[in-house]
Amino acid sequence: MMSARSIFSFAFVILAVLALPAALVKAQSTVPSGAGQSAAPPTADKSYRSSLLIVGSSTLQEELTPLVLGEMYRNYKLAPATVEPTGTGGGLERFCAGVGAEFPDIAAASRKIRKSEIEECRKNGILQIIEIRIGLLPVMVVTKKEIPTFNITTRMFYLGLAKELPKKGHFDVNTRKTWKEADKNAPDLAISVILPDEKSGSRGFFDDYFLQAGCRHYPGINSIYAASERVPRCITLRGGPQVIEIAEPYIDKLMGALTKAPAGTLAVVGELAYLRYQDELQYLPVNGVLPTRENVSSYEYAMVAFPRYYVKRAHMRNDRGEGVVRGLREFMRVLSSEEFVGPGGVFDNAGLNPLDEDEREDVRTAVRRLKAIKH
Repeated sequence: MMSARSIFSFAFVILAVLALPAALVKAQSTVPSGAGQSAAPPTADKSYRSSLLIVGSSTLQEELTPLVLGEMYRNYKLAPATVEPTGTGGGLERFCAGVGAEFPDIAAASRKIRKSEIEECRKNGILQIIEIRIGLLPVMVVTKKEIPTFNITTRMFYLGLAKELPKKGHFDVNTRKTWKEADKNAPDLAISVILPDEKSGSRGFFDDYFLQAGCRHYPGINSIYAASERVPRCITLRGGPQVIEIAEPYIDKLMGALTKAPAGTLAVVGELAYLRYQDELQYLPVNGVLPTRENVSSYEYAMVAFPRYYVKRAHMRNDRGEGVVRGLREFMRVLSSEEFVGPGGVFDNAGLNPLDEDEREDVRTAVRRLKAIKH
């Protein structure tokens, strides 16, 4: 039960919230003055929610987040967190919707937060976001083991999957049916690719690193200077049997989709998903390079994502123990520890390549100082 002093303080905050502009009322609800501002550990527990709410990337939520939480539960007395694999885009949308017990505390992301998402956060009163980078994750092109592999290129993805292709000053509907029509050195195999839907961070990565890379400098595309016109031409996909889109949780649905898809269907996955099904899957070289540990670490294999977690500082308790939830400092401490992100650490053993030593120390410094990302 709350003390009379706490009730008075809480009532004062509510009255203050009502005095704010209407657009900020929802964003600031249930958050006491000074929440998250002190780097010192709280002296009491006056949280407004009993456990962490974590949303975001299905890959991270299913493969890595449970490892962090398991370590937390062994070292701290914390209630079990609610973990929702919403996909990176969907998770950041919810994360940026406001401040208060009804909104997520942490977003797991397979890509960096976008400027537009930061602006949405700011609009909703989320002014300080702590970013915790955790490693390097190669994004692979895979197929079932019984299918012969071949070299796939970013140009082939663009020519095989784009809805429309440039031709003599205009754009025609893409009618290619086989990879050989996209590249004479490719096999005469039907074009069929499984992709995560647009709410997934892996899909955003595919759009940027595969499709846009594939259409770059292509005749008819390189003359479109405005990105607002060029990018949609590069990343708008065709319909039909060539593109199979899967909603989150992508990893859980992957093998079922591959089983139902035509023989020779390719899928785009992060390495963590590949490792879960490595007995059934094999990866292809992309632009002539295989996603080996050495090629990823040297960046010779260019299809590398940098997964991370975003933490809402306003949800941390202040030095009086008042705030949305307990556990954010503990989560960040475990997540950035050398035991987790260093060479031979928990994430390394799970399949995530470590950042270099200086980068890991920069992340730990940001965690210790509760340093927010620059907008």
